[in-house]
Formats: sequence, C-alpha cells, structure tokens
Amino acid sequence: MNPWVLLLNPVAGTPQGTLAPTALRGLLKGLGLRQVTTAPPTGDAVFCGVIDGRTFGGHLSDMIKTGFGVHRRALMLSGDSFAEIASGWPWPGVPNNPGAGHIWFLDHPSRASSANLRAAAAPGDHLALTPQALYHHAPAGLAHSPHTARIERLLGVPVHRRDLGGIAGLTALLARLRDD
Repeated sequence: MNPWVLLLNPVAGTPQGTLAPTALRGLLKGLGLRQVTTAPPTGDAVFCGVIDGRTFGGHLSDMIKTGFGVHRRALMLSGDSFAEIASGWPWPGVPNNPGAGHIWFLDHPSRASSANLRAAAAPGDHLALTPQALYHHAPAGLAHSPHTARIERLLGVPVHRRDLGGIAGLTALLARLRDD
C-alpha cells in the first residue's frame, strides 16, 4: 500500500499566498499518487504511492513554488514513521490536550542537547527530544512559552510543528487508507 504523510510548512520570509487543497490534491494525483486526502487547516496530506521519501519533499516544494507561486517546505514521512512518532507521546500522566501538546517533526536528527532545550522552556513545560521529533507539552499554551519562537534555531534543523488535534486528524486519515 505504501502510505505517506506530507507535512507542509510556509517558508519564513517568502510570499505566502495560499495553496488550495484541491490544487494540492490535483498535483499529487497528477504525479500518480493514489487515495490523496488533504487535512484542513494545515493543508497536509496523506496518500499512497511508490516514492523516494528522501527526495520527494524537495521536488514537491519546487513544484508548488513554480506552479502556484507559494513557498512551502515539505516533509515526507512513511505512514509507519508518522504513526510511531504520533504514538510516542512520552507523558502518560500529562493530558495530551490539543492546545497544550505539540510534536515538532524534525527534517533530520538534531544535535541539540535536551538540557539546553529544557533551560529555554517556560516553567511547567515538558520537553522530550528523539531523533525524529521534539515532544512539547506547554500547559499554559504555546503563546505563553518563550521557547516557541526559538525552537527551530535551538534545534538547528527545520521543523514542522503540529498540535495533537492535527496529529489525531492525520492519524485518522491514515487509518482510512485501504490496500489497493
């Protein structure tokens, strides 16, 4: 079946514009991908297809920029990798409410130290860094966490942040994919 999750982020400092979900679905289907579904409001997508996940995201970002004038950075995750990260919430005793819980998907492993990340966090925040993600619980919400604005710089790698509600939505879309 080869399920994939596509995470799209605006690129800072570039014209943002909009990329309509129908346009993204059309682009992905035009590339021969199957069962393409987009996830509002992020514009992320799930689909099936045989691709090279290491290079496809960069090519797709270029196609979106050229075809639609919209700058987006793409991260491709296999369905299994996404599910592993999504199910890895490390604090069973901490509520995983969507407004306070976020997962920062890493484009590649970070060399940041967990101690430095924790030192920059707001009081009461919980952080856990893995090679694929930074798990962040901010009980006061991300608007009150000084950590949020600096996370990508501290990690030293591009990230794609999603709240737990968005992750649950993508997980549900993945579950609906069928063998074809």
